Order: sequence, then structure tokens, then C-alpha cells
Amino acid sequence: YKFSKENLKLTYLSSTNPVLEDSNVDMAEDQYYEYDIDHNSTFVLSKGKAKLGATKVKFVANNLKSVKITWSKKAGNGYYVYRATKENGKYKKIATIKKSATVSYTDKNVSRGKTYYYKVKPYSKKSSYNKTAKMSKACKAYTKLKAPRICSAKYSKKRSGVMVEWTWNSGAKKYELYRATKKDGKYKKIVTTTKTFITDKKAKKGKTYYYKVKAIYKTGSRMNSGFSKIKSTEKN
Repeated sequence: YKFSKENLKLTYLSSTNPVLEDSNVDMAEDQYYEYDIDHNSTFVLSKGKAKLGATKVKFVANNLKSVKITWSKKAGNGYYVYRATKENGKYKKIATIKKSATVSYTDKNVSRGKTYYYKVKPYSKKSSYNKTAKMSKACKAYTKLKAPRICSAKYSKKRSGVMVEWTWNSGAKKYELYRATKKDGKYKKIVTTTKTFITDKKAKKGKTYYYKVKAIYKTGSRMNSGFSKIKSTEKN
């Protein structure tokens, strides 16, 4: 290579159109760079500014006082975070993330039950990249309870049933516990409680049961959490 061995980009041809595979590539001293290629294409290593790709934003349930979003990592120096109250409304920049490895943001300036839309745009200060990428697609979000975690589900001889315990969730008014006899089976709600533990007296010793729980703010509310991960008695 007669040009610089730094800040190169690797592209491949897909239906005659170039697609960026990797950017900011630095060649080794022996002029080799190793890749694991999983498809047959024409690959080209070249110089020039690489375009920052758009990221994908995801809503993560956090709590009733804040909204958390995450996104896919992209090359560059960081990300700009934008917010609007309508999907096609006016987006205002609310944060600048100064590390490309940081791929989440918690917005604490929110109102309970209100809907927000977020977009994220990677940016770069490196001369080998375009300064900014395109905006991500809008991500809908709102305050929502985080799913609890079941700590244990063990048979208690003293209590004559399976003792199920889960984590406390700030903002939850109550919890709903569900049970099944198969992991992928039909789950039946066995109790609604304000406590973070119950004794399932209908569970028999030596039999395997599967449990999952959700935090409830208000019956039927979209702010209720999703289900916890399934916990089995056989793993205790």
C-alpha cells in the first residue's frame, strides 16, 4: 500500500453497491489485517473518510421517575441524544455523550405517564470520519416499573410449601405472582400481594414448579413492569 496504513476502511460489494464493513482500520507492520468473513463478496481496503452509521435505540423499563434508553455502539467519539413529545415533532438535544463506549442514557426530567420519543446520533472528531451520522429512528418511551427479580423459590418443610421471594420495586403498589408446571407452559396467577414473598402451599414437595412475577403500579396501566425472568424450584 502506497498510502497510509492507518484509518483505512473495509467495504464489500452487495448487488454492485459498496457496504461499509469496518472503519478506522490500522494495518499491522507486516501489512496484514485478519478478519473472519462469513459471506462471499468482493472486499476492498481503501483510504478516505468513513461514514458513521446510524444507531438503533431501544427503550428499557427503569422506574416511575426516569426513562432509560440504550443504543447500539458505533465508531466515533460519542453521541447526541434528542427528545420530543411527538414522533414527528421537533426534537431537542438533551444530552451529549462523550464516550463511544457509553451506550445508554437515563432521562430524569420526565413526567409520570407522559410519552416521549428519543433519537440518537453518533458524532466524531476524527478526521477520518464524517462529523456526524444520520439520526436514528424514533424510540417511544415512558416511565415504567422495572421488572422484579425472583431471588429464590425453595420448598420449606416448616411452611409446608414453596417459599418464593423477589426484589422490592420502588413505586410498585403490589405484585402479581404466576406459576406453571412447565417452563413454557401456561402460567396461572396464584396471588396478588403487597409483600415481596409468599408461601405457595399448593406446591408439593419434590415436584418442579416455575414462577414469574411482575410489579403493579395500577391495574391495567402501561406503567406496570414486564415479567421477571422465570425461576424454577429445581435450581435451588
